[in-house]
Amino acid sequence: MWLVELSRILKRTLYPFGFGSIIVSGAAVILMMMVIVVDVTSRNVFNISLPGATEVVRVLMILAVFGGMSYTALKSAHIRVDIFINKFSKQVRQSVITAADLLAFGVIVVIAVGTFIEAQTLWNEQGNTGLLRIPFAPFAFATAIFLVFFAVALLIDFLESTGEIIAGGDNVALYLIPSIVIVAGLFFLALDPSVIPIKTSSGIAGIVSLIFMFVLIFLGVHIGAAMAFITLFGLSYLVSPEAGRTLLSMTSQSIASDYIWSVFPLFAFLGIMASSIGFGKDIYETAYKWLGSLPGGLAVATVAGCGGFAAIVGDSTTGVVAMSAISYPEMKARKYSERLSTGCICAGGALGILIPPSLGLLVYGIITEQSIGKLFLAALLPGILEALALMLYIYVICKRNPELGPPGNRSTLTEKLSSLKNAWHIIILFILVLGGIYSGIFTAYEAAAIGSFAVVIMGIFTNRLNFKIFFDSIIEASKMTSLILFIFVYANSLGQLLAISQVPMTLANFVTGLDVNRYGTLFAIYILYLLLGCVMNVIPAMILTLPIIFPTIIHLGFDPIWFGINVTILLEIGVLTPPIGMNVFAMSGIIKDVPINTIFRGVFPFWMMMLSVLAILTLFPQISLFLISL
Repeated sequence: MWLVELSRILKRTLYPFGFGSIIVSGAAVILMMMVIVVDVTSRNVFNISLPGATEVVRVLMILAVFGGMSYTALKSAHIRVDIFINKFSKQVRQSVITAADLLAFGVIVVIAVGTFIEAQTLWNEQGNTGLLRIPFAPFAFATAIFLVFFAVALLIDFLESTGEIIAGGDNVALYLIPSIVIVAGLFFLALDPSVIPIKTSSGIAGIVSLIFMFVLIFLGVHIGAAMAFITLFGLSYLVSPEAGRTLLSMTSQSIASDYIWSVFPLFAFLGIMASSIGFGKDIYETAYKWLGSLPGGLAVATVAGCGGFAAIVGDSTTGVVAMSAISYPEMKARKYSERLSTGCICAGGALGILIPPSLGLLVYGIITEQSIGKLFLAALLPGILEALALMLYIYVICKRNPELGPPGNRSTLTEKLSSLKNAWHIIILFILVLGGIYSGIFTAYEAAAIGSFAVVIMGIFTNRLNFKIFFDSIIEASKMTSLILFIFVYANSLGQLLAISQVPMTLANFVTGLDVNRYGTLFAIYILYLLLGCVMNVIPAMILTLPIIFPTIIHLGFDPIWFGINVTILLEIGVLTPPIGMNVFAMSGIIKDVPINTIFRGVFPFWMMMLSVLAILTLFPQISLFLISL
């Protein structure tokens, strides 16, 4: 089919440009790391700050965020929620995907054009960073070019989807044409809202926009593209079409160049690098030496290893992927129950969302303007409590029924002590990152660069790091940066739409006015986050909801640090919850010989234990707040 062939030609043509762009993104990440490390070293050793370090990081962030967009799209890695459209018939599913790809392509084209105009304005006005006088215009032009590459990648997806429908032969007009007409109609209304006959208040328009955004997301539109389109549509209706286009192009620069978001690519690089050079395996082997002789020892050691690995990776999926490859073969060889084996890996991996340094807590702190250091400190005791609860469950059921998980070999004290040498780098990283933050040597944002640099040095020192591992880690970190910050950049523009429509305050006033006590409202919010955790990654879920939910929490008088810990645990539970359960699907993709229903059944008791920990933390908030009260 000629459309499919055209898409293949475009993909072959775009690939070198996309690959070159993500190399630029990766180089920007490494340069950011080096600039921050030099600045921190100079400040603490010579008491001299590196002039303009923040400015350099800001402009490099623009390259880091947008450079990987097209390559990530070519690898089909951008986040879309397709669990529901997969339930549709083949023809309906293909037509919905086609419409979703066309809408994403259209909105990125609008942003790219707006960014070119913004770049020309910066060029004419000679805008620069101030101290070092780094001009903004070249980076704005680079953003526009990267967005054009991204748009072409989305066009390729659209052509492929269209080609599949036409190749099917039957009912082409019934499925393909309506989807294209609907998307074209939506863009016509977004760019000329004067034809909309219904006029309503800004509050109702904001709520309708929010509902429409979730509809688009659950119909398979890339999350960032759905947010950008709703911003365009909403602002065009409430203010003017020009306001929507201008806001999107300005947001692309202002949010992407925010210094605080340098933590994301650097922590992503830290976690991916640590996993690639085998730190996860080292932690697991150390945990097994100490805990392997217990009933269910391999499973207990897996949870402990996940907890230790979480102290350096900051997310859940990395832990699940690492431990699936490391511990599952061992448990299978010793005839552990498939439910127990898979359940403990999924639940243990989820600890990465909570145990600091946590990307989830970083996002929460940035959005709600809470202290990252306090959030990390507050998460320590809940993280330990949750890990102990999971290990206790394994111990009890395997004590009662040894066939589920027989104990392993008993290690001598000498062997246990000797095994600690495998964990020295994890201990150093944990002390370095958290100790540096709490001692005031560097900030939570700078900690990501220091930790990343330390992992590189340790990899070289232990002869584990080679160029391929380093290069692959940078590419993966850049992909993760693009797919997550693509969402966050346009979540900020969406936040401005919601602010204009006063939706957060309207909902907060509505909730606080309900005839229920504040814990009834809190329970409803818990259910919301539990459901959201099922269908999307932790970070997008926080980005979407916190601008709306957080004012309500403050109105109700709850402690924002305590709430941050509980939200993180809820989303942690959500990645284990059927029917979606992101960690379960991640494991299913790696361990293909275990049915996904078996994994869900294995996860359920761990799910209950985590829910019990949440209940304890809700009833006794002083557990979370104890350390920061000292």
